[in-house]
Amino acid sequence: MITFGYRWALHAGLKRLGSAILGDKDSTAWAFQSAIALVMVAFVVFAVRPDFLDYLRSFKIGGFEATFAEPSSSAIRDTNLHLNDQREALTVVQFKDFEAEFIDPTSPRGFARRLFAPAELIDQTDPITVLLVDGYLRPVTASLNCLYEAHQLDIVSRDDDIASFVYAWQGFLLAVHQGEVWKDGEDQTSRREAVTSILARLLKHQLSIVRHANQISRDCVSRDRGPKDAMRFESKCLLSRAGPDSLCLAPKMSLVDLIESYDAAKSKDNSDGTQWIAAHAARDFECLDAHFRAAQTVLKSKGQNPHQIISLMVMDAYLAGAVADLIALVSGQQKDKAVFLTTMLDGFPQSQEFATPGTINVFYQLSDARWKTLDSWPLEQTLSDFRFAFDGVKAMMNPRPDQLIMALGKRVTSNQSGPDPDQMARCDAEITKLAETYRDKVYDIYLRNALIISTTEVQLFNQFELSNRYISEGLHQQWAGALGNLLVQLKGHLRWTVAVPETIRLPELDERQRKGLPNLDLDDYPDVLVEAELAAALGTILTDGHGTRPSAKACNLSLFLVNYADRSTGKIKLKLNLERSQQIRWKQLVAVVAERVASSCSWTDRRAGKQDVPETAVSD
Repeated sequence: MITFGYRWALHAGLKRLGSAILGDKDSTAWAFQSAIALVMVAFVVFAVRPDFLDYLRSFKIGGFEATFAEPSSSAIRDTNLHLNDQREALTVVQFKDFEAEFIDPTSPRGFARRLFAPAELIDQTDPITVLLVDGYLRPVTASLNCLYEAHQLDIVSRDDDIASFVYAWQGFLLAVHQGEVWKDGEDQTSRREAVTSILARLLKHQLSIVRHANQISRDCVSRDRGPKDAMRFESKCLLSRAGPDSLCLAPKMSLVDLIESYDAAKSKDNSDGTQWIAAHAARDFECLDAHFRAAQTVLKSKGQNPHQIISLMVMDAYLAGAVADLIALVSGQQKDKAVFLTTMLDGFPQSQEFATPGTINVFYQLSDARWKTLDSWPLEQTLSDFRFAFDGVKAMMNPRPDQLIMALGKRVTSNQSGPDPDQMARCDAEITKLAETYRDKVYDIYLRNALIISTTEVQLFNQFELSNRYISEGLHQQWAGALGNLLVQLKGHLRWTVAVPETIRLPELDERQRKGLPNLDLDDYPDVLVEAELAAALGTILTDGHGTRPSAKACNLSLFLVNYADRSTGKIKLKLNLERSQQIRWKQLVAVVAERVASSCSWTDRRAGKQDVPETAVSD
């Protein structure tokens, strides 16, 4: 009945359609002619540019608009995310030497702290940091390493004690940052109550974590020997850096020592161990409080005592960085790490006056966490954080000679008749040689850090480009500069002679960089080289912008870097003792980047199961 009612309307519509297609005495076949014209235009376009659809980002007809995703962009992002667990494993492995390499006052980084911060401040902050790391952080990181050795690291996200421990640390640092702990005018009784409560909570959960690790991997726990010492120099020419020892008597205990000490106290007191925990927290508070207030006095004398500065200059920023890593490990989300570090850095001045190894590390970690999340963080702020970290790295690589001597702490010996000229000459020679040793070790560390920061900055720009987010001309130039920095470092390290596109300007390396880069030791950081090579490969074909085919030199260089990254994945397998199935995930990351390079350069990638990828790049 409905069809019968509309029969005349249907008849008229079909008649108009037939006229449009076939024509009649009153009108031409305009639809048929238009279709033929569109087919002819499409034929010409595809004859000239067979890959036209690869460069089509959107089209609009009337009120309808369609936008297409960047080829391979989601695949690259997703494959990157699927490697987060292995990146976390690398973090846990590197935690083994955290106190010896990052915290110990006699380590190269401990020496670097004295290069740019007042000695009278570091004399107070070093004991704070050593006590907190050795007594309230290292036992947990050592236990996590044992869980990793037992292939049980995945329980971290489900363990209530680990989560409680991490978030207790997070609350502690944020309380200092927000001026809720060690605030001006607070009486010692209130401070003692607040701080000992936090320390006791940390100890309680720490003991549970160590016990759990001992149940799972008893052999690993028994091999732990406690906090490691960095290289130490016994010299009459150097000032003591120990601080007031009478206030810091906390013993350095291995994991087994910690368990046995706690169990012995429980057995002796016939208690649940609460008294042992309370006694340790009370003892450690005395050390922390004395040094913290002394450090506050130093900063106040320089007009630098806002709590936002205190939280990263008195509580060493490496603590914030380590806790941020643990937050990401427990939550599985880089976003949580980024939010925590954003809060910790709120109000902290981006001035080289406050550049220390720890603050450089924290600014870099924040930038790295931001680009790895899917959130739309402000690009300009993230790049500003990168710049602060990179400028700090350059300063660490080039200290002045007088800074080296002052950082070591020269002591002039004297006798009854005055300074001993012979002893002074011997000290001058000894300290000069020692300063050179430290300078070389610090330089190597920050040469590697420069490569890491350059890689992450290029990755950030690549991510923005692949997600079709707007990049201004000024930021585009910064992208090209970051890519040039990364490429020149890779070229210096790998010693390759592949031609670089004329659109990418490589900065000049100084003599020390030219000598240091070829010998840069990345054995403990095998992922650094793979990530750098892939970031550079993508950046090289993306920097010309949408719709622009990369040049032959750009394609050739990208292919070379992808092939090199493919070979470098074997070093990650060895470092993490990966099974073949796990190594394949790194191979998959290489494959999706290779596919994106091949798509832009009109090649086909063999790694995707096809057969016509060029095997080698042509040398310059």
